[in-house]
This record gives sequence, structure tokens and C-alpha cells, in this order.
Amino acid sequence: MPGQGSRNSVMAIVSILVIVAATAFLFWYFKGRGDNPAAARDLSVVTIDIKTNKMYLAVQKKGESFPLEHPKTGERTLWAAYVCRDEKILFPVQPGTMTTTCPSCASNMVGGATKEHRNYRVVMPEE
Repeated sequence: MPGQGSRNSVMAIVSILVIVAATAFLFWYFKGRGDNPAAARDLSVVTIDIKTNKMYLAVQKKGESFPLEHPKTGERTLWAAYVCRDEKILFPVQPGTMTTTCPSCASNMVGGATKEHRNYRVVMPEE
């Protein structure tokens, strides 16, 4: 049959183009999925100064880790603040650790504190 070879060549080229396009799309689609978008910018965070036991709103700069530097003292005494939703308290979380329970009531209704929690009482965990 005349033209059969050229038809196969066209189909092969189309198939290769479809595979390349699908690969490019999948790469683009999944490219940023593992990235932490929060790490790409400065964040306003709720912290607790472990020396004064006071809550502060601070800026965590891109790439900076806890403890943060206190803007007034220059010391790295600002720890991440967590909130217990049952007790309505704030408490500091030691850098590098993950807290899943409240140090006051052992509730698991805890999470990162936000600006909405700024009027909650600060409770320091017992050592």
C-alpha cells in the first residue's frame, strides 16, 4: 500500500509529541507540590518569650528557624506559641519538638497559635 510508511512515520511523531507534552505537563503540575510555600516568604508568627513568659507577634524571616531573636533584647528567646483550644491558653513549644497535647490539661486540641489567640493567658510548661 502506498503511503503506509509515511502514515506510520506521522503516527510515530504524533505519539512522541503526545508523550513529551504529557511528561512536560506532569512535571509542571507536580513541580511545586513538595515545596513549603510558607518557607518562601517572611511570616507573622505568634511567639512566647521564654525569659519573660510574654506573648509577642514576631516576623519569622525566610529560612529562619526557632528560637527567633527578640527585637528588643537581641536574644534568641522567642519560641513558637501553641494554643490549647480547651483551656484557652498559650504555651511555648521547644524548638525542634512537636507538641500534640496541652501541658496543662493533656487535651489533644492543640495547634499553632494565631493572632486571634493573642488575649489568651500564657502558661509555661513545668520542666
